[in-house]
Amino acid sequence: MDIVYMSQSNIAYTDCDARACYDRMVAIVTGLALHKAGLPIQTSLFLIKALKQMKYYMNTAYGFSTETNQHSKNLPVHGSGQGATDAPPGWGFTSHICLVQYKKKAHGCTICDPTETIKQVRNADMFVDDMTAQHNGGVFDLLEDKLMEITQHNINLWDTTLNIAGGLLESQKSGYSLMIWQFDNNGTPRLKKETEMLQNTVFLARNNQR
Repeated sequence: MDIVYMSQSNIAYTDCDARACYDRMVAIVTGLALHKAGLPIQTSLFLIKALKQMKYYMNTAYGFSTETNQHSKNLPVHGSGQGATDAPPGWGFTSHICLVQYKKKAHGCTICDPTETIKQVRNADMFVDDMTAQHNGGVFDLLEDKLMEITQHNINLWDTTLNIAGGLLESQKSGYSLMIWQFDNNGTPRLKKETEMLQNTVFLARNNQR
């Protein structure tokens, strides 16, 4: 952020939240991700079968329910659930694979010092289900409309990547911000106010699919 201010570079930031990430993990995907990370295939298969065959009871102040809920073909139940010890590593390795695939096709962000001798490319940073991405397409003075195009592309790319793995982008808890610089007649820089910008809106492509 300090370099962006010092160099007056145009940039966009997005904060993306994955909805109920532990509850949406598909068992087979979780098993494959854990196996790829080094878990023996027999243990991975054991976990997958356990998640499919597990019966869930309701526990209230009146005791345990007599009826149960269980995974079936007609009513699939996915996810390890909150509090399960296999949920954090399962989501951690699954989301890591998602992040690697995202970086392959995302228009990332290149940050450099004023002399352009030191450069760093950043695409996204992630903590559990929260992903923060930076966007400038490698151009420090990218125009506002072009910046929105790559931001739109990257958000939809992350939404699609999550969806393939069983996840879902929580659009109500996700957002973006633009930092667009402009200069007055004396060359003094200042950030554009929201009211001075184009009426930009990020939309998810899946919302337009029937």
